[in-house]
Amino acid sequence: MTSDRNAASAPDELHKRASPGLMAVIERDLRTGMLVGQVIGFPAAQTQGESIDEVCVSLMEVIDLLRREGAIKLESAFIALIRL
Repeated sequence: MTSDRNAASAPDELHKRASPGLMAVIERDLRTGMLVGQVIGFPAAQTQGESIDEVCVSLMEVIDLLRREGAIKLESAFIALIRL
């Protein structure tokens, strides 16, 4: 298994396009091994990929599409991420 890049090392163009305040969760699907990402507060903004960078790019494309369609509607807001 290859190591995934840290989200902080995602390409600069992603950071330039990012919407302030939006957070994404990226998890590994243990059945498929794929990374699955979802923008917190946007159930429609989900994608999967083989790397963190691929998931980030796809999520940005989903956000851009939702923005163009006028479909960006937050259903929740990110509060905290804690380890249990």
